[in-house]
Amino acid sequence: MPRHYTALTGIGSLLLSGLLLGCGSGQRLPPPPTTHKTEGVVLKKDGKPVSGGSIEFRHATNPELVSLGDVGEDGRFTLRTMGSSRDVSGGQEGEHTVTYTPPLNAKGETNSMMLSKKYVIKSGDNNITVTLE
Repeated sequence: MPRHYTALTGIGSLLLSGLLLGCGSGQRLPPPPTTHKTEGVVLKKDGKPVSGGSIEFRHATNPELVSLGDVGEDGRFTLRTMGSSRDVSGGQEGEHTVTYTPPLNAKGETNSMMLSKKYVIKSGDNNITVTLE
């Protein structure tokens, strides 16, 4: 292979990678948010755990910050937070509105329940009991 062809290929690769890395606004994505380990359980009014579904914690003063968790058959969940560049484990400190979404019924339908009670994630490890209303 001629030497000038190899050099042009190398320069082309550098330009392409520079374009790919620089696409968008030209700014770096902010780091993922600071989170705290957050686990818990979702209980029905009668105190028994729900079976499956998902849970969303939405920051009360910064609603674009959302933490999500899959609810297991035992009602337990672990939160992960949607970051600007990637998901991170845990929830963000502060007060949150909580929405529980049960599994789909036989017709493939579900009804999410936004709870009126606010739940607080504190600095450090959190074990939160969410009780449906």
